[in-house]
Amino acid sequence: KTKPSPAKKPSGESTVVVCWADIQTGKVDHLGGLKELLERLEEKRIALQAYLKRSKFDHIVIADAGDIIEGFENFDAQTRTNSLSLMDQIDVAATEFWKTIRLCAKHAPVDVLSIPSNHCRWSKGKSLMGKVTDDWGLHISKRLERHNEEAGLPVTFHRAEEWQETLQFPIRDTRLGLAHGHQSNNPQGIPAWWAKMSHSGVLDCDVLVTGHFHFASLRPSGRCARTNRARGHIQCPTLDNGSSWVRNKYGE
Repeated sequence: KTKPSPAKKPSGESTVVVCWADIQTGKVDHLGGLKELLERLEEKRIALQAYLKRSKFDHIVIADAGDIIEGFENFDAQTRTNSLSLMDQIDVAATEFWKTIRLCAKHAPVDVLSIPSNHCRWSKGKSLMGKVTDDWGLHISKRLERHNEEAGLPVTFHRAEEWQETLQFPIRDTRLGLAHGHQSNNPQGIPAWWAKMSHSGVLDCDVLVTGHFHFASLRPSGRCARTNRARGHIQCPTLDNGSSWVRNKYGE
């Protein structure tokens, strides 16, 4: 378990944050879409590579906002909502994640942040079978960290502490917070939940990144009591192909 402890850097240097959320193949029609998902991931990496070459960042943060695979036992109707077995999902997710990490590491030192999420957790129905950090996404992070020890890339891995669902990471003078988003029943409830976490000091951050809700948004969310600066909430999209689940659930 690696705790965030980035070295101080001189001003004038720049950091890019790459958000990595919900790459799993669930929520697609007819249990399909894997081929198209992999094509979209490759398109994103090509665009990311061009952006990193053009902008010349000295530091890269990859924020894994969870649901990197789709568990089958969160509730009865989810017995099989994916075209891949659990083992194959883990293999595909780890392979694709490593491609993105390796790409970023060619351009600058990388910090990879990972947190637990509801579809990755070890559970039976709504009941946890272990700790909240007994999570397939965190398992993939640990395996990639060991793989990186052999590869020797300039990559540092950070995960939520035991029993914790969130993570904070300092970037220059800004605190980045990471939470999956399943703590709220709807995206409109995230600001109220975040306010409670800020009050207790758990997520006293300037920018909060969440996944879970499948569509993108960027909105202000009050002010940070610690710095008195405006705070922002970034809701990450999935690479969902526009399935009926998303249209029926959110109309998007």
